[in-house]
Amino acid sequence: PPTPEPKLEKKNLLDKPASGELIGLSVKGKGILIAFDTSASMSNEELIDIILGLSDPSGSRLASGKKWLQAKRTLLWTISNAPLDSQIQVIGYADGVDPLTTGWMSQKDALRSMKVELKSLMPTGGTSLGKMLEYVEDKLLSANSLYIITDGLPTIAGKKTSKLKALKSCFNLGSKKNRYIDGKCREELYIDAVTRFQKTSRSVVNVILLPLEGDPKAAPLYWTWSNSTKGMLFSPARGWPPR
Repeated sequence: PPTPEPKLEKKNLLDKPASGELIGLSVKGKGILIAFDTSASMSNEELIDIILGLSDPSGSRLASGKKWLQAKRTLLWTISNAPLDSQIQVIGYADGVDPLTTGWMSQKDALRSMKVELKSLMPTGGTSLGKMLEYVEDKLLSANSLYIITDGLPTIAGKKTSKLKALKSCFNLGSKKNRYIDGKCREELYIDAVTRFQKTSRSVVNVILLPLEGDPKAAPLYWTWSNSTKGMLFSPARGWPPR
């Protein structure tokens, strides 16, 4: 008779959140800097839901978006799974940059602090990766590991953006008369910001990329960056991390 096929043990990949690892994602480093995207697009995956959210002046519609709730859980998961002896600092970025923790904190204190901070934090504005990376560089926030929680490419230039011809049209697109910016310009803004940052940075860059409709270049570009620093790109499923 034919040999019966061996039974394969099914493993739940979400069974080990406490270890700091999930499908290869791990939170490592003595000094961990977390950059948390707080722009309006972090509220929802689909553009129509983001636009509807922007029509609510109170901001509550954006703040109750499914993706924003997932983003906040993701931030807390990242801190929870950091080494207990690590020092953590969290900054939020959108049009500008705001510190979300009071300097460097222990893992325990950072987790406690962010649980309080996230209760009132709301997604708003565009996304400037350039301003965030310039802030990290200017404030000398040297860290072993940089974890970026975002959903796509930037829509706003940094203050130190070079005067490349390729970017001039992007500045026009981002003017008050025309607030829309196309995919090519977003890619140029990203490349400009990352290229400048990598000239001095020695941090391992890890990117947790949430989904966003109409931004297909984001994943390959962020993967190339993180991989070049020996970090990784992770795109979580919609239900991760579990409540």
